[in-house]
Amino acid sequence: MNYTNARKLFLKGFLGFLTLTAVMAIISILTNTFGELQAKILATSSIISAASILSMACAAFLERKKLPWLGFAGIAMAVAAALVSIVAIWAEIDNRELIRVIMTLVVAAVGFAHGFLLVLPSLDRNQQWIQKSSSVIIATLAIMLIAIIWGDFESEWYARVLSVMGILAALVTLTVPLMMKLRKENSEHENGDHENSEPGNVEMENGAQESIDTQKTLTLKKTEDGFYIDSEGNKYRVEEVG
Repeated sequence: MNYTNARKLFLKGFLGFLTLTAVMAIISILTNTFGELQAKILATSSIISAASILSMACAAFLERKKLPWLGFAGIAMAVAAALVSIVAIWAEIDNRELIRVIMTLVVAAVGFAHGFLLVLPSLDRNQQWIQKSSSVIIATLAIMLIAIIWGDFESEWYARVLSVMGILAALVTLTVPLMMKLRKENSEHENGDHENSEPGNVEMENGAQESIDTQKTLTLKKTEDGFYIDSEGNKYRVEEVG
């Protein structure tokens, strides 16, 4: 299975249903005919768009080929949440247990996508503990939210722990992109210093100049779908030219 194509498919689906939502909203405003049918169509389009976004994060995780069953589980949760929600909207099902099922699927789908987005960036080895911690924090937060959905917890300590986990989740969500940005800037700075330290032209005693070519090594690893990735996760297509 080509996970890159799958991610592109989810992106196209998101853009398509997002456009449909905008068109329906504009038509309803201009014709003043916003009713129950239009509301259902807008809700359906919005749900599918949201599921596409979550699935894109899962497909990006699948491209790394690490624990692929987790990526498929995330996509399954997003699709299941969308299908059950759409059925409930069009069938006009107002059942407390069904609402709990939908909320559980939504929390699980968002949790999977959120966790995947935080482990995808490439960080230095001594910083990767942040990403591992983020997975534990987000999983714990999702489990606690699902427990509230089904158990109606009213404990003060439970609420405090839930608040702490929410704060920690927000912290790691902001920390990982910042660490990735700092890593990129440090890498560019080191490369710049390295280039400046290597002489491009050497002046000879007779006044002539000798050009010295500098070389860089790019290490690539082949993936199962036939592409290659470097240490930062950038993807390449390699062809033999002779």
